[in-house]
Amino acid sequence: MRTGKELISASKQFTEESKLRSWYEVVITILGCGLGLYITLNQQLPLVVRLIFSIMLGLFYVRVFVIYHDFAHRAILRKDKIADVIMNALGLYVLAPKTIWTRSHEHHHNNNSKLTMSGIGSYPTISKERFISLSKGEKRLYLINRHPLTVIFGYLTLFTYWLNLKSFIQSPKKHVDSAGGVDATFRDCRKHLVFLWIYFGRAECISSFLYYVRNGCVSFLCAAQLPRSAFCREPRLEV
Repeated sequence: MRTGKELISASKQFTEESKLRSWYEVVITILGCGLGLYITLNQQLPLVVRLIFSIMLGLFYVRVFVIYHDFAHRAILRKDKIADVIMNALGLYVLAPKTIWTRSHEHHHNNNSKLTMSGIGSYPTISKERFISLSKGEKRLYLINRHPLTVIFGYLTLFTYWLNLKSFIQSPKKHVDSAGGVDATFRDCRKHLVFLWIYFGRAECISSFLYYVRNGCVSFLCAAQLPRSAFCREPRLEV
């Protein structure tokens, strides 16, 4: 088994990007989303067909977020101006505007595995002793932040509120692009409520639901990085 320098040397070949492959993945993903949207919203097709493609569309949405995440980490398509424009648009589409996402996510990586109440770029994680020392209000807020429902409804909690609404209210000049996410979110919410009320069971309702599924999946991916105690009512002692 390779170890140390030998392992690092053998893995260097995987650190070089193939821009052709990166662009291929981006184009395939965007085309997949377009196809999924077209079929899901095509009322002339059977509901079963639209439902199947709506699930595929939800998976493509997660794929969009993964590609956007890697681009933000400068792992793919570095210094590519065309890619920068496309990715900024995709960032708004997945409700993760570039300014707040870059700032919060880099903070998350720079402070990974640290016990903190801030939860910037992730979910708050503290030791049992720290939890016991909190006030009742702080304990309640901490448990709400780590509750499974908070993760499941990540469309509203993490993306709509934290990444867009809160960031824009606190620093409107620094996070002006979050205003676009806030506007798109409220437009979508109004549209979703109308479709749920009038067209329940139709493709529009399915497509609307996918926004919640997509962002809930991404929220879960963030939560999955935490210890197993992430969903416990009372945090366990961190070793």
